[in-house]
Amino acid sequence: MAVGGGAGMAAFFARRVWVRLQRSITVFDTAGLALFCVTGTTTAFAAHLGPFQSVVLGTITGAGGGTVRDVVTRRVPTVLSSGLYALPAACDATLTAIALNFHFYDSTIAVLAALVCFTIRMAGAHFNLNLPVSHPELPERNRNSP
Repeated sequence: MAVGGGAGMAAFFARRVWVRLQRSITVFDTAGLALFCVTGTTTAFAAHLGPFQSVVLGTITGAGGGTVRDVVTRRVPTVLSSGLYALPAACDATLTAIALNFHFYDSTIAVLAALVCFTIRMAGAHFNLNLPVSHPELPERNRNSP
């Protein structure tokens, strides 16, 4: 009983620390998402894949790392619960693939693409933004039927 009470008190008083820690985790997760998208896209392009295939592979590389982390920690993957996770990854990979395809890719473009991804994801996390979701109308039940 003392252990349970002590854990409850620790959780009560450590809430501020936990909230701050969650914000830091989101920042580092977003930085990893941005950097892995650039890396995945450039690796795919170096393997002579086309721009579209490079975008797909870069997006999957970026979002896949967070998904593996969430599955290992037994949480719902962020890509399934947060609307702005795959979209910033796709924007990052698209900017990188365009630069690679038109031969003006350098470290400045890589940092710029990563910053675009980081900015979109952090804005989504800060303002709790999500992509639109379709809610189909359910047919009304006939009131006379059982």
